[in-house]
Amino acid sequence: MHEESLENMKILQYGPPRCGTTMLWQILNYLFEGKIKKTHEFINTDKPIISIYRDFRDSYVSFCRIFNINNDNIDKSIMSSKFSEYKKRIDILNKYKSHYKNKDNILWIKYEDIIDDFDLLLDKIELFLKMEVSDKQRKEIKEKFSRKKNKEISNKLKSEGKNFFQGFEKDSLIHSGHIHTGNHNSWKELVSKNNHEYLESLFAKDLKKWKYI
Repeated sequence: MHEESLENMKILQYGPPRCGTTMLWQILNYLFEGKIKKTHEFINTDKPIISIYRDFRDSYVSFCRIFNINNDNIDKSIMSSKFSEYKKRIDILNKYKSHYKNKDNILWIKYEDIIDDFDLLLDKIELFLKMEVSDKQRKEIKEKFSRKKNKEISNKLKSEGKNFFQGFEKDSLIHSGHIHTGNHNSWKELVSKNNHEYLESLFAKDLKKWKYI
């Protein structure tokens, strides 16, 4: 359903890859019974938009894992080779920020604020859309779409022999190997210390713009 056109959808859900977009889609898909348009691209619309973003050091290293066989060690060569591709994604994020700057139909979600606090996320959605999420819905969301649950799905696919980031579960959109930890600053575990400065230099301007440094 996330591939449907926006015309018949209630919500546009946007975010750069590896920023918690799948988790957010799961929750919105549950709340709005599939009437969600999920995209990584720019769309000009008057419909409500819920946009999620994440520390670019974490999201980019997570993105690099998809293309790295030795996915627990993201070296300078892989970061360099994939940078232009991912930078285009951040440019789209910046376009959303500038285009919708003075509009009230967009809700910005900071990944680090909500990844372990679904109540905060749901409070924000309630306020933005002037709706109510019941206690029963909150309980089900926490049980079905937590990092722990999604990692269980990811690990199950991996144990079944699904290739890294190839096999995926249709209902959840979770891939084999989808989640490493999902923690803030997990990039420090995957990138050697002597490459930390290089990684930060790639996104220095955007990290400042989004107040990560």
